[in-house]
Amino acid sequence: MEANQIPLDELVAIGIDVQRKATTIIASSLAIVSLISSSALIWMIKRSRASFTTTYNRILLAMAISDIIFSFSVSHFNFTTPIDDNYFVWNASGNQLTCSIQGFASGVGAASGLLYSCSLNLYSLAVVKYNKPDRYIRRKVEPFLHGVPIAWALISSITLLAKQNFNDGGGGNCFAPIYEPPHCIGYEDGETREGFEIPCGRGHDGAVLFYYLNGFGTLFLVPLVVGTSLGVIYRSVSKQENKMASYGASTLNATQTASDQQPDRSNSRIVLHRSIAYSASYFLTWGFFIIGSCFDIANKEWPTPLLYLINTFNPLQGFFNFVIYIFPKVIRAKSRGDDNMTWFQAFKIAFMGGETGRATGRPRQEPCNRIPQAPGGRVGTMSTRDATTTEQLGEDDA
Repeated sequence: MEANQIPLDELVAIGIDVQRKATTIIASSLAIVSLISSSALIWMIKRSRASFTTTYNRILLAMAISDIIFSFSVSHFNFTTPIDDNYFVWNASGNQLTCSIQGFASGVGAASGLLYSCSLNLYSLAVVKYNKPDRYIRRKVEPFLHGVPIAWALISSITLLAKQNFNDGGGGNCFAPIYEPPHCIGYEDGETREGFEIPCGRGHDGAVLFYYLNGFGTLFLVPLVVGTSLGVIYRSVSKQENKMASYGASTLNATQTASDQQPDRSNSRIVLHRSIAYSASYFLTWGFFIIGSCFDIANKEWPTPLLYLINTFNPLQGFFNFVIYIFPKVIRAKSRGDDNMTWFQAFKIAFMGGETGRATGRPRQEPCNRIPQAPGGRVGTMSTRDATTTEQLGEDDA
């Protein structure tokens, strides 16, 4: 035995990291919550009037599927971690095959989910700023909104799998490019220590550079796209509203009753609020992980509070997306119910009914495309752009 090799009895003495055990239990438990939430979201979209016929709903469907894959890869409680590492990783019971499967699923789910966050904002950008109807987006834009996330997630994950760059990094998650556990100290790459199965340095000759370029590129480019597109959407909506105000909307509404004069949110502002909500879901899910990646670049350990924040919020994007989707339905159900309706009852109507009108037995009123007669006898109609936007909003938001 070389001087720098750690004896077996000292390896056993390393023991299980209690902090890592706690964060694993937290992350795995919350990942199950997110998995259930994404499954419920798919169920609700399928039952809605628009179902999967709109670009917006299909993007949400793809985001939910990505989250299910990612959540499945996180909800392992270290069962998939190679048993070679059970002397310092809690509950490690798997082998290299289960580790590679978990790493591959994590790569596909994370990469596609991150890029679909971009797709959702770019879709909203096409609707609000460039006034593109759903038919145009479906034929010209949507193939790229799906093709890029799916293709990149599969290409990057298959490349890393083929190059053996899915390995346990010491925390139970098999997303480390090189296998370097404590028992490999003092051993050359490719050597397998007696009593263990996985070669030391596994993945060292693989696509390590590609691993880091892919990981850090995705992590840092996505927030740039999401943040920039959200800023452009906000600017476009503000310009539209200022332009509408300059045309003297108060004169147009002069013949309306006081109850009719309550201002409704424009379709564009609904799209903006929706974009803000889903962008916030993305940043809340991945923001702390991006901060942790900055510590990795600086070659520093993650602070303990940051470790807990990452393992708490990173698995929850599916849950956040479900809340964003159902929230306006719950509000509408509560507003249409009687004074004795509880929030739980409103939630049940929103969740089980698919749409409030169906659940309560009330016929759903279609939006009127006519506007009041303006002074001078001219009667206006909703513009083609506004009608298209209403269609793109779907029955949940229109």
